[in-house]
Order: sequence, then C-alpha cells, then structure tokens
Amino acid sequence: MRKTVSAFLAVFMCLFLFTACGGRTIEERISKAQLQKMCDEVKSDPQFKSVFSDVKVEVEGNNITYEYYIKVDWDSMQMTAFKTAVQNSDLKDEIAKLKDQFEKQSGIRPEKITYKYYTYHDEILVTVEG
Repeated sequence: MRKTVSAFLAVFMCLFLFTACGGRTIEERISKAQLQKMCDEVKSDPQFKSVFSDVKVEVEGNNITYEYYIKVDWDSMQMTAFKTAVQNSDLKDEIAKLKDQFEKQSGIRPEKITYKYYTYHDEILVTVEG
C-alpha cells in the first residue's frame, strides 16, 4: 500500500506543479483531466490491480479524498483483517508527509486528506484522515 501511495503522490505532484498558476485552493488549480490521469497512473500499478477495482480522487477546496474500491467480495474475516491492517498502517504518517510536500511544492497546505476504502458492495469499510 505504501508503494501505491508513493506512486500516487509522485504523479499528483508532477501534475500539480504544471497546473496553471492562479487560484488559491487545490480545487481551483487542478483540472478533472489531471485528476483522471492520476487515477489512471495509480490503476496501472500491479499492486493496486491485485486488490482494487477502481480509485477516485475528489478535491473540494483544500480537502482531498482518495476513494479505493475493493474488487473482490471478501468475507467478514478478510474485511476485518484489511480494516485492521489499514488502521495499524503508517497511513497517517504518510498523510502528514503528503501535506508537507503539497505545501512545499505549491504553497497550499491541504486542510484534510482522507482515504476511504469501499467494499465490493460500495459500502465504506474503513476511513483514515489527517
């Protein structure tokens, strides 16, 4: 998961740096096409493909939400194990680093970054925000 987050960050930062100047929020600076390109890049990661069917990024003001959709209908034990793994991961540390990098590169610090993981049936399994 760390590798996927890092890949996503790299793509996002590259696109963000080349976005036209102007706008005081992340939402004002990034286009839908750029967001789609970022999602496509993450989807191309073999690690992503083994677990997830889709990823979406939503930007509202200076809040960024990453939504990951699990591609297999897991039983309750598998969902609990995944949820525990996400909650015990260093994702909150990654979010803090991501905020710092956004601010360093763009001068805009995201107010909140949220990761949502959805089950095969589009129900929220776990949410991590920072």
